[in-house]
Amino acid sequence: MTGPELGHLKKANLDQPVTQLGEFRTAKEPEYKVGDVLTVNKFAEGCLVDVIGKSKGRGFQGVMKRHNMDGQPDSHGHMMHRRPGSIGMRQTPGHVFKGKRMPGHMGQERRTTQNMTVVKVIEDKNLLLIKGSIAGANGDFVVVRQAKKVRSSTPAK
Repeated sequence: MTGPELGHLKKANLDQPVTQLGEFRTAKEPEYKVGDVLTVNKFAEGCLVDVIGKSKGRGFQGVMKRHNMDGQPDSHGHMMHRRPGSIGMRQTPGHVFKGKRMPGHMGQERRTTQNMTVVKVIEDKNLLLIKGSIAGANGDFVVVRQAKKVRSSTPAK
């Protein structure tokens, strides 16, 4: 950890460095103090949650993988198998429009999966079992919050 990070930990009266520091804004006066550790005791089995994570990064990708384009023919001497083909028009408008689907960086974006069901809460190990897929690689950090757009009434603590 760098000097400023250690200074923040010392200011928050934390003895041990933590693996993830985060700031969570609330609408009303918070019930937690700076440096408190958040646990899973706020969640109940069967409640709906939103899970926020970063999708897996895939680096620089072409249009076929990034945008699911068909590509060009593979046979009869064609030389543009996995390339996008024509990207613009002629003199009018004379430029390529913004937002044109092109090759580029894919993944590593913030994704929110809404209305996922909590299957089980294991408080002694501070674990939540959630039904469904979550954005990110194994071991990545995610944020779990109460569902903002609840589709039905569910139990919550």
